[in-house]
Amino acid sequence: SKQKVAEDDYQTLSLDSFEVAADWYHYAILSLLELPEAKFEAKWIAQRLGISPFNAKLAMERLQRLEMVAQDEEGRWRQSGKPIKIDNAISTVATKKFHKQLLELAAVSIDRDPVSMRNFSSMTFTLDPSQMEYAKKRLRDFRRELVAELEVKGQPSNVYNFTMQLYPVTQVNQKKD
Repeated sequence: SKQKVAEDDYQTLSLDSFEVAADWYHYAILSLLELPEAKFEAKWIAQRLGISPFNAKLAMERLQRLEMVAQDEEGRWRQSGKPIKIDNAISTVATKKFHKQLLELAAVSIDRDPVSMRNFSSMTFTLDPSQMEYAKKRLRDFRRELVAELEVKGQPSNVYNFTMQLYPVTQVNQKKD
């Protein structure tokens, strides 16, 4: 069943807040907290994400300070509010860093993970640059709908990252941001 995901199903994280929590693992921690066995403990988070306990502890503190996590009625730590979208109409040092980290993680996955646990595919084609806004909207809608479906299918036990790229491979004579 195709799930429609509306814009107001997401909370917008300001670029200022994103600057504080731009490393990829902040958002992976939020997703980890959805797992039944989740522990809001630096050692457990570090082990599950392959990061240092020190970075896990700092990220946990940032998420609390930004009020992106809170304890529920049973005392379990959970993401506060709706799923997050970043207000990224402009490119910043933080957004560039974040996307580069995700691409580096994808490159590691190619060598580390069996093909049964990952998917990499691409298409090269021609595109009228005036259609980029249309393409971005379609990609955003598809990404959100697919993730909404997959998050409730079966029994999720791992955190995945779904990263899509659409970029020119021909040389473009435009201002770089």
